[in-house]
Amino acid sequence: MPTIVPETPKDSHTIHEVVRAAFESDTEPSLVDGIRNSSAFIPELSLVARDTNDSTVIGHVMFSRLRVGNSDEGPLGLVLAPLAVAPSRQGEGVGSQLVYVGLDRATELGYRFVVLHGPPEYYHRFGFSPAERFGFENPFDTPSREFMAAELVASGLEGMSGNLKYPEAFKHL
Repeated sequence: MPTIVPETPKDSHTIHEVVRAAFESDTEPSLVDGIRNSSAFIPELSLVARDTNDSTVIGHVMFSRLRVGNSDEGPLGLVLAPLAVAPSRQGEGVGSQLVYVGLDRATELGYRFVVLHGPPEYYHRFGFSPAERFGFENPFDTPSREFMAAELVASGLEGMSGNLKYPEAFKHL
């Protein structure tokens, strides 16, 4: 299995290329750059998977800050986006390892919950379930079943519902 570590400044170009190749799009690499250049960026939660043989970056996951409610004072949580693995390394468990390590580190840092938009078939294994179940409104044009949330601590979403204030970079999706 690869080594999972926080990204370094010298990784930004390689991350951009891995994300572009994984999504076959420039949208997601732009999202990474936008988050990285914002107050929502958490360096400890922008993780890369390094090949154990040559230390090349073969995967990346980013967790960034978001708020519940429309103000900057609402409860703080995380959004997982994007998760990318180099196409030649997909199916090896690299993405799962990135998510598990990221969720563990987010918990250690004191975050209570994470939301994401992605395939439930993949994300259920990490404890994600429909975010609507917690009273959150889907802010994007994605199927409601792909809008998911997970509690990092017991009752981590208790008393929270409504709108989520995503980092500005998400407005360009």
